[in-house]
Amino acid sequence: MTQDKQHNPAGSIPQEGMAEFVRLLTANQSQIYAYIMSLVGNCADADDVLQETTAMMWEKFSEFKPGTDFISWGGAIAYYKVREFRRSHREKFHFDDEVLDILSRDARHELRDANTYLSKLHDCMKKLKASDYQLVRLRYFSGVSINELSQRFNKTVRTVYYQIAKIHGLLMRCIERSVSSEDRV
Repeated sequence: MTQDKQHNPAGSIPQEGMAEFVRLLTANQSQIYAYIMSLVGNCADADDVLQETTAMMWEKFSEFKPGTDFISWGGAIAYYKVREFRRSHREKFHFDDEVLDILSRDARHELRDANTYLSKLHDCMKKLKASDYQLVRLRYFSGVSINELSQRFNKTVRTVYYQIAKIHGLLMRCIERSVSSEDRV
């Protein structure tokens, strides 16, 4: 076995490919997990299927075409891993593959909708005032508590809650306008 293959189980994927795989998987794993969870129905099974899915995704990463939809690609692999899991655990599932196909189609549709909304949220956040953007980033990306925010900005807890609720409303209306304008096109 060559030195390269010892450190790279996919063999032909260069080191920068490994970094790209990790980046894409990290950014999208929760959505792939949600898709798997919608098909198997419990966390322990979803964890097992996700592990098998990510291993297969890594093995096949050289076949992934950069710039295409990583979640759809991973979702397709997950679908087949769920089918394998169902075949080996028939006693846990009380519905046939036809129902699985329907569930899968619905879950993929929901996943696409979620991606659309996340993209719109990102666009709408760019439109916020700098102070509102900072508040959202601190609260939701850095996990700063409401109490800590009230101390940081020298405002009452109630005022911070009110400000965040107002920002939620702004973002929701912006997303709804953006999505509805796309629907009209």
